[in-house]
Amino acid sequence: MVKQKQFLKDIKKKSKHAPQVPSTADEYLAAGVDFEEAGEKWRGGDAAKSARFFVRAIDCYDEGLRKFPTSFDLAYNKARVQYELTQYPKLLKQLPGSLLDLLKTALDSSRYALKVQGDDADALFNTGQVLTSLAEVLNTGAGYDGDVQRSFKLLEEAMEIFGNCLSIQEMQYAEFLAQLAQYNSGEVPESPAPTQPAPRDGPDTSASSSTSEKEEWATVITPVTKEVILETILAQLETATNICSLLAQDPHVVEMVTTYIEPVIEKSRTYIEGTEKQMDLAIAQAKFVSAVTDAKYSSQRSGPGGAEEYVSIVENAWKQLDLDASAEGLSNRAEAFITCSNSIRISPDGQTEAGSNLRWNVLTWAGKDLKAASKFREDENIGKIYNTMGDVELWRFQLAMPPTNLKAAVAHKATLIKNAETYYRGARVLTENGDPEQHNEASVKEILAKALSGAADAWPGSPSAAAMQILEEAVDEGLVRVGQI
Repeated sequence: MVKQKQFLKDIKKKSKHAPQVPSTADEYLAAGVDFEEAGEKWRGGDAAKSARFFVRAIDCYDEGLRKFPTSFDLAYNKARVQYELTQYPKLLKQLPGSLLDLLKTALDSSRYALKVQGDDADALFNTGQVLTSLAEVLNTGAGYDGDVQRSFKLLEEAMEIFGNCLSIQEMQYAEFLAQLAQYNSGEVPESPAPTQPAPRDGPDTSASSSTSEKEEWATVITPVTKEVILETILAQLETATNICSLLAQDPHVVEMVTTYIEPVIEKSRTYIEGTEKQMDLAIAQAKFVSAVTDAKYSSQRSGPGGAEEYVSIVENAWKQLDLDASAEGLSNRAEAFITCSNSIRISPDGQTEAGSNLRWNVLTWAGKDLKAASKFREDENIGKIYNTMGDVELWRFQLAMPPTNLKAAVAHKATLIKNAETYYRGARVLTENGDPEQHNEASVKEILAKALSGAADAWPGSPSAAAMQILEEAVDEGLVRVGQI
């Protein structure tokens, strides 16, 4: 499962009534925040209306920046909203341009915000998130043909930016602890410097003593906490995992990333106690171990230990985690097992009976995890979960085909293909008004499963170009063979 992105550190909020015609940077920010709040109000219902309000917020911040180009708060909010819109499929459908174009625009805006104030930890964090999203789309997005080197450069930059962000956060956290110790000791701290206006945190909502007084903005500085630092460490781990998965065939890069991330993992132990991030960190570490192990296996294939050692290491990385309450965790573990199966499939081990048995086992484990995850019907990735359940059944179905002819798969062949059809149908229904990419994939694969079960009239005419692309990807992934379509 592709993990859904963490949402950005939310530094806007809240405003009183913004002036009709803004004339200062603060007033432009107040107007933009009002538009954002209207967009949030309609986001769960009218996606078109919600998107229009968010676009008006961006336009307001942009207009303000043309007049006040050094306003970091306007630049920050503009970049933040542009990226947030790309994370909501329903809103994304309302916007002109491709996801790739929208992410590029968000990256340009994020870079501009850092140009104005390059040491802001929140802006650094958000820029890293945009970079990782852009790399993901370039490598795996429909129609982008896997631009590996460009994706790697973006992920490499994200790693550096997250590292800078972490350094700043640790410094701020140390300063906070020093001030807290000074306060607890009874020492009187020096009077703070006057607060500078900073509409990024939103306007002061206290009542004005006079209706003629102009509304004032004030920065509300929230101390950096251990949880905030751990969010950045988790982002680093995710980025490192993505690099290892992207360049699994390059042992030099994998070794370099492993060397870089080991002290980061060690550092996480300094901050984890007393937080609620233990499970998040454990999942992130298991994903990283799985990715590194896959990279080593993929570059060596049947080296020392071979496929059995590979599967054992991945299994043990996840074994101690109680994921029953986490759809994301269950999906991530299933994805690790699926990766095991696919890596073995394209290796010499995949042609052996032992390798086929290993694939059957890990796919069975993946199916159990996905079935447990599918109970979380409100999860935003429910369509993807059901599509992947269908994929798992098709992979197991293919193990019944020559030359493998795996006995367990042959014995359950009819059930497996029927299950696949059922799961794809479920994904299609669940995404009817949601993620269009998952919906289209489910629609095509449901027909594919019907065809594989022997239905003569499964294909209603010639497949469209989009359907053909999905089928070509299915062939590449080993879900179906050319002669079976």
